[in-house]
Amino acid sequence: MNRDDFPILKKDIAYFDSSCVSLKPQEVIEAMNSYYTEFTACAGRSSHAWGEKTTSEMEKSRKILADFFNVKQKNTIFTRNTTEGINIVAASAKGTVLTTDKEHNSNLVPWLRLKQREKISWMILETNETGIQMDTFESLLEKERISLVSVHATSNLDGMSLPVKEMAKAAHKHGAKILVDGAQAAGHREVDLKSWDVDYFACSGHKMLGPSGMGLLYVKDPEALEPLMLGGETVKETWLDRYELEDSPHRFEAGLQDYGGIIGFAAAAKYLEKIGLSKVEKHCQAINEQITELASAHGLDILGNQEAKLRGSITSVIPKRMKIHELNLLLSKSAVYTRSGAFCVHSWFNKHNLPGAVRFSAHLYNDESDVEKAKEALRKLKGIL
Repeated sequence: MNRDDFPILKKDIAYFDSSCVSLKPQEVIEAMNSYYTEFTACAGRSSHAWGEKTTSEMEKSRKILADFFNVKQKNTIFTRNTTEGINIVAASAKGTVLTTDKEHNSNLVPWLRLKQREKISWMILETNETGIQMDTFESLLEKERISLVSVHATSNLDGMSLPVKEMAKAAHKHGAKILVDGAQAAGHREVDLKSWDVDYFACSGHKMLGPSGMGLLYVKDPEALEPLMLGGETVKETWLDRYELEDSPHRFEAGLQDYGGIIGFAAAAKYLEKIGLSKVEKHCQAINEQITELASAHGLDILGNQEAKLRGSITSVIPKRMKIHELNLLLSKSAVYTRSGAFCVHSWFNKHNLPGAVRFSAHLYNDESDVEKAKEALRKLKGIL
């Protein structure tokens, strides 16, 4: 993997915080800047050359991303992030919703609010160190009349992944739909939504080498989902007493969009495809195995399964003596950037009475030099961890 593609890495930093936000290659930055320096305009509105170019680039980007996830353009909706995508689906939810006990706040709080307002019933599926018990999952589907399953593909807490393809098959067998939070999976491994056969899939550009404030929501049946917001671009025509909605995906994309972000998002997908997602996955796993060995050698407790290959690109640790934020700060002073806290999964840490953790999360730009920096930083802390 070519670190030189990432201009920010000219700084001597070992960046292990990609689960929060990934770094951007030069070609993504240039693609975004092209909108601002060459053809700044509104898409779908202005008929002059810049407007037509913006419209063309927006829909070209949509096709690139639809192809990246193996879906159709009309089912590919631009959002600000995974959180907005989940909330769009939640706004139309009815019946009983099933989530796991290890969901990001973005896939927890919307359901809690709907439950508190008595708009849905809500159930929790317990996770374990290998994921979930499929027989327990199928039993809940059969007995509880679940209408929607909403789960992560890969946990941002410990890197463990769920068998979403098998879960989708089981959900559909029992008449339920399935929403997948793909924030930590997209850009780290192959995501074939046609093969997965999920009903909804949300992800964020900033997790997959793209810009912040840019996301995507896949919707299998757009007609069955209500737009979260209405306004410009969402309607074909309006009168003082009625309106006619646009076709999908535009009915879900209210107001002016982040055109530079959309173009950058597509450029990130092209960059990842050029390298190959299988190579990215293997590389991240190899780096993560080395970080796991370092953590174990220094007596740090590792969250989740102890086998690094099952945790993808994430190693979350808890020191035995030192406070988590103190460890994070000391690593930072050695130019090793990690994240400490609850990673927006406060509910899981509260359930297990834990203070949080320090998370190492790798991406394709990490290499042996980063591992060596982490090794040296932990060596300095030997005896006080």
